[in-house]
Amino acid sequence: MRLHALPLKNLARRKLRNGLTALGIALASATYLAMSAIFGGLTANWQTSLDQGDVHAVVLEDRQIDWLASTVPVELAQQLSLHPDVADASPELISFLSTSDGVPLLVTGWPESSFAWRQLGESGLPPPPPGSGYLGFGAAKGIGLAAGDRLSLEGFDVEVAAILPPTDPVSDGRRYE
Repeated sequence: MRLHALPLKNLARRKLRNGLTALGIALASATYLAMSAIFGGLTANWQTSLDQGDVHAVVLEDRQIDWLASTVPVELAQQLSLHPDVADASPELISFLSTSDGVPLLVTGWPESSFAWRQLGESGLPPPPPGSGYLGFGAAKGIGLAAGDRLSLEGFDVEVAAILPPTDPVSDGRRYE
């Protein structure tokens, strides 16, 4: 028997095992590519919104490569705003939170005094009243909520102040559904 024939013969004898192994490798590769595309798209969209908002620096936790998992003290924004080269600084919450039904939502928010609200206010979107927030059209449609309804996000009850249309100042005309 020749040396190159041995592996081929072994592969031919165990077709099911080899087929399942190949299927597992293909599924793992496809999952990796899909997740990379999804998170790459989220990161690119976030970068675009930062660029359009005239944001020049983002502070993340040390040794943290995932901007959704980074935690930085709120007080740091106040310290940064005191620097003479910094025009304004504001903390921002970006996180996936679950509704009481277990539906994950990407949540973002700023303090009422944030420059982000001043910029959005120029486009007609003022900060929502305390204890309330805006809900995107696609999210509202998906979980069946309307303006005035209450939304529970991991124990925090929030009133839906308004449903943002598919084209809104936050997304700068891009659709999210």
